[in-house]
Amino acid sequence: MEGLPEDILIEIFNLFCAHCQQPSQFPHADTTEVCDNKRTLAYLCRVCRNFFPIARPILYHYYATGNLEKREKRNGPLEVHMTHDFLPQFLRTITQDPELAAHIVTMQFVNSSVTVGYEAQIDTIRALTQFSTTNNLVAVPPTKWLDNSISTPCEERCFNIHEWMITLAMVLAPRLQSVLIALGPNPEFNYLHNSENLRLPSLKTLGLISYSGDYHITHLAHLYAAAPNLTTLYASDASGWLGNPMSWHRGSSKCNIKYELHLSQLHRLAISGLLSENLGSLLPCMPHLEDLEYYWDVHEFTSFNLGELLQPVKKTLKRLCVSFLPGWEYADEGPGALDMDYPVISTLSDFPCLEDLTIDCRSLYHAEDVDEPDRLIEILPKTIHRLRISYIYREIDVGLLQLASQAPQDFPNLKDIILGFCGRLDVVDDDDKERFRRMRAMGSLFTTAGINFNVRTDLYTADIRTMIPGAMAGSIVRPLPSLMDKSEDPEKKYGCSF
Repeated sequence: MEGLPEDILIEIFNLFCAHCQQPSQFPHADTTEVCDNKRTLAYLCRVCRNFFPIARPILYHYYATGNLEKREKRNGPLEVHMTHDFLPQFLRTITQDPELAAHIVTMQFVNSSVTVGYEAQIDTIRALTQFSTTNNLVAVPPTKWLDNSISTPCEERCFNIHEWMITLAMVLAPRLQSVLIALGPNPEFNYLHNSENLRLPSLKTLGLISYSGDYHITHLAHLYAAAPNLTTLYASDASGWLGNPMSWHRGSSKCNIKYELHLSQLHRLAISGLLSENLGSLLPCMPHLEDLEYYWDVHEFTSFNLGELLQPVKKTLKRLCVSFLPGWEYADEGPGALDMDYPVISTLSDFPCLEDLTIDCRSLYHAEDVDEPDRLIEILPKTIHRLRISYIYREIDVGLLQLASQAPQDFPNLKDIILGFCGRLDVVDDDDKERFRRMRAMGSLFTTAGINFNVRTDLYTADIRTMIPGAMAGSIVRPLPSLMDKSEDPEKKYGCSF
């Protein structure tokens, strides 16, 4: 094997790099396969002199602390088995060998109060603070930060240690392109604010999930400002319920309050949990947004008009995915049975660039609405290529028949239609069988018109965190319907099973 050309060895060694194999996913260290492959790369570095300069850069393509929360039982709670993240040792290595830092393209961190193994690394952490001070990098916290044993219970000190080291790791990697951060109760990244000379110019993709406590999308303002070329943002559970009073939530767009966030280059946003009023204040910060996913459940329900909220991005939006995600409480009556109401979206026909629309049935029809022939015709723009209606809980046959009839003339670019019906894996009743029989018959009309037609089952209790690729690695979950459309094998493609 030592006699193989270098380019062949690189291809072989890349097979053991999680980033090289799945570059669209955030890295993690929460499955046995990924951890074993990382060890294999480390072993290859020590096999011989010829392998060392080839395998070592690949070993440092990504850094992942692991320790992400997982669902080990279907519909079970989020759990975590905290292990040593080796963050101090990792930072020591890349400060001593900056060339390695230049190979890092993606990272994953957990900002928690757990510091397993850190007590033995106090001297290393002190050396890192000295390095940072000498090189005018991340501002160093007060001296008392490291005065006492790190094992002494003090959650604030432990969170500060993690946040400071996470910040240092990011600024030391000049080619860093993507980061996934599980956020603790202090998500503001004040160290970036206090070190205004620091920038993350290569960072293009950012993933955010709550870890302990919660966060609001505006809390990360300093991180956005430090990443002027950020184009993709995933933000799960971004409501900030615990950290902000109710009046603050409801006082955003309805009171003409606008967020001042540095997100002008953002092209893609996937967000969940954010109140609709807050979304109305967020979207004006993104004048070039082309791809928007917005998910909510009953906890975020307020009366809102989705069409009005989307006006700031109407001229640029090419893909839109909006959906209420029903849990088991709607399994018997369907997601139309809501305690709180909101207007159905009136039309998207005036969105000049919209090509891909995924929308839940509840945003198109109230339970008591008449199935009008023109309902779907009126909502769709002429530019539409793909339509998916999710969590269908009522009859919409009349509107679909009219769409099949008029699509060739009115929507010449329409090539794909997917219908997702509310369902459960454990129950398939006679109504379900009859519904699928009718849909198959209707599908022939679309097929005749040259439109691909598919029927899916959209499962209750879809896990919202699966919208972030790699965030639920090793979990047993039900992915979002849009993910199930892309793969018949979610465990292979998304790192989770259901």
